[in-house]
Amino acid sequence: MAEARAQDQTGETVRRGRPREVENGVRVSLRVSASDYDRLDRLARQSGASVPAVIREAISVLKNPR
Repeated sequence: MAEARAQDQTGETVRRGRPREVENGVRVSLRVSASDYDRLDRLARQSGASVPAVIREAISVLKNPR
């Protein structure tokens, strides 16, 4: 999704919209069981995030173990 750009009164380019969560992102699809999705949804609601954000965080933790 391209970011919308506009010019302010001085002619400077202004970025509008929400910043990207992932640079150079690739769209993927995955299937999970209903019970797994319910668990992800519960975790997401508890943390005030979305299910995709919870999945991205889990992938990040797997890539960068502490």
